[in-house]
This record gives sequence, C-alpha cells and structure tokens, in this order.
Amino acid sequence: MNDISRTSDYRSALADIKQRIQESRVRAVLSVNAGLLELYWDIGRRLAQWQAERGWGASVVEQMAADLQSTYPSMKGFSRTS
Repeated sequence: MNDISRTSDYRSALADIKQRIQESRVRAVLSVNAGLLELYWDIGRRLAQWQAERGWGASVVEQMAADLQSTYPSMKGFSRTS
C-alpha cells in the first residue's frame, strides 16, 4: 500500500499549507490587536472630551472601567489605568 504522507511532494505541500496557516494566524492576531488598540485610544479620547465638556471628574474613569469590566469580564484592557 502506498503511504502518500511519506512522499517528498506531500511533505512539501503539507509544509506549505502549515506555513500559510501560521502566517494567516499571525496576521489575524496583529489585526485584532491593532483594532483593540484603536478602540482603547478612542475610549480614552471620548472620556477626556466628556470630562472637559460635561465637567465630569476623574471618578468617571473609575466608574466606566468598573462598568465595562462588569459587562465584559473576559476582556482585558478596561482597567482604570488602561
């Protein structure tokens, strides 16, 4: 019986596909991280704007962080310092 997995053509094709999968996964992670970073900066800008326009004090940041952490407990990046 012929075991295709032992042929050099198959091993080469498999290596190519594995590399493409890994590269795609890395691009996906980088894209998600860039999107989250953009989100966090936007949240910070909005909070600063609302503080200036509405006279909210620094406590709004702590309250917003607590509320976001409560709503999205599995997400990181919503602490007061973040």
